[in-house]
Amino acid sequence: MSAVVVLGGGWWPDAGWPISSQLGESSAIRLFEGVRLLRALPGDARLVVSGASRLGDVEPVAIGYAQAARELGVPAERILLLDTPVDTAREAYAVRAALGTGSRFLLVTSAVHMSRAVQHFRHVGLDPIPAPTQRLSGRSNWDRVKDWLPSAGELDKTERALHEYLGLVALRWDHEAGDAERADGSSVEAR
Repeated sequence: MSAVVVLGGGWWPDAGWPISSQLGESSAIRLFEGVRLLRALPGDARLVVSGASRLGDVEPVAIGYAQAARELGVPAERILLLDTPVDTAREAYAVRAALGTGSRFLLVTSAVHMSRAVQHFRHVGLDPIPAPTQRLSGRSNWDRVKDWLPSAGELDKTERALHEYLGLVALRWDHEAGDAERADGSSVEAR
């Protein structure tokens, strides 16, 4: 296994907060799992942290991931930072450029996002080993009254599912621009 790839997510960079408060919930869970998996692999395996920001004044989440990983004891030389991809399609191209087509790696993302993420990576010729995190379903036996009442948490799950279904519909458009350069001119090379 050559690497553990942690896909980007949300974060709120603020120098006054500890890094654990800057990462969004799904980002923190993804990184935690990525570090856990890396520790189980040989010493030459790398932690690949990915994710840019669509907002010009916000640093890429990959920078936050790298800082948090170092604070969790991952040596800097084992961390590969991909801070330019702003979406999953671009992350797939950047990982391919960084690791090469035949590389074996674990792909860490939220369980609800895993199916679409794997399709993006397969579209660019990679075959990741899924390592899903933050499972939101299957946590109840439906034997409590609470399980049958509407809640904000269940609405959140619905929103995430709709986001993924729409992402699956748009998946083919994400790769029409080709491998080397995206239609909007953004590079897909690793930094």
